[in-house]
Amino acid sequence: MIDQANQSSGDSPLPLAARRHGVVHEIGRGFRMTCDGQQPGPVVLAVSGGRDSLALLIAAVVLRDHDDWSMSPRVVHVHHHLRSESDAEAAHVLAVSEQLEVPAEIRHVEVPGGTSAAARESRYEALVQFAMECESSCIATGHHAEDQLETILAAIGRGAGPSGLAGMAGRRHLTDGISLIRPMLKVSRKDAASLCDAAGISWCDDPG
Repeated sequence: MIDQANQSSGDSPLPLAARRHGVVHEIGRGFRMTCDGQQPGPVVLAVSGGRDSLALLIAAVVLRDHDDWSMSPRVVHVHHHLRSESDAEAAHVLAVSEQLEVPAEIRHVEVPGGTSAAARESRYEALVQFAMECESSCIATGHHAEDQLETILAAIGRGAGPSGLAGMAGRRHLTDGISLIRPMLKVSRKDAASLCDAAGISWCDDPG
C-alpha cells in the first residue's frame, strides 16, 4: 500500500522524490528503446506485486503524467491460485493501482499440473488476451538486471551459443500485433526497491 504520509500535494498521486528518482529516467529510456521511439498508446503492465513490477508501474505513472510521450498504462495481475499468499498479492496490486489512478484487473487462470512451465504459459495467454481487449500492442514486464544475468549464466551452463549468451531481448514478438517489452533490463532489484521506497509503496516478497 501507499504510505499516505508520503503522498504528494497537487495533481500527482506520487511524491516528488519518486517523480524525480533516477530509476524513473532509466525505465523511461527502456520504454523508448523497446518501443523503437514510437508513441505506444495503451501499454499493458504485468504487475505481480513484487518490487520490480511495482517500480515498473510507478515509472509508467510518472511518464503518463509528466512526459510528452503518449503512454496509457493498464495493469493486469494474473492470479494462478497456486500459493496461499496469492489473494493478498492480488488485493495489493488492485489497491496500489487505484491509488495511482491506473485501471487494473485480475485475471484468474488455471494451471494444469501446477508446474512453473504451465503457469508461465497460462500467464502469457492471459496477458495476450488482456492486451487484445485493451487494443494494446505492448505488454511490459518487470524483468530486471539480475534476471538478465541469471538468464545468461543459465545459458552458459547449457553450453549455449552466442545468441543464447545475449540474454533476454528487450522486445520480442508474442503474437500478431503484440510484443513483450522489458524496459527494466538495466535496472537492479535494489534500485527498483529504492523507487518503491521513494514512492512510499510497499511490495510483496517473492516466494522463497
